Amino acid sequence: MFIHEHDRAADEPGRPGSASPWVPLFAMLGWVALSTGSGLPDRTIVNPEPLIPLVITAVLVARWFTSFRKIAAWALLGWGLVRLLGAILTVLPLTILLSDPEQTLANYPFHVLYGLAQVPLVRATAHGLRTQG
Repeated sequence: MFIHEHDRAADEPGRPGSASPWVPLFAMLGWVALSTGSGLPDRTIVNPEPLIPLVITAVLVARWFTSFRKIAAWALLGWGLVRLLGAILTVLPLTILLSDPEQTLANYPFHVLYGLAQVPLVRATAHGLRTQG
């Protein structure tokens, strides 16, 4: 298959036309919403709940700036969808999900904020993948 020179340039990492430059920022926005907005008393950045997602997000964002951008875009889309679904499912009274501490009415706005913080990442990566083909 013949590839035009401008098509090859668009696939290079860091090129302005290759995909949304906002994707890495949107990925970090989702993590910031998790790490700062929960309102749980004992949560700090070194606890596993925010630290593990930070590491995953950082690895995926780092991949965004390499020649593996399309793979990173798919992974970031999946990661955003998992976090969005997690924000929704964890407020439902499901017996398989243990809440410690117990969910309170004051905790529900955090779930809304956290879920909304994932939407820009999901939209940007889905749009980028759709336009890249």
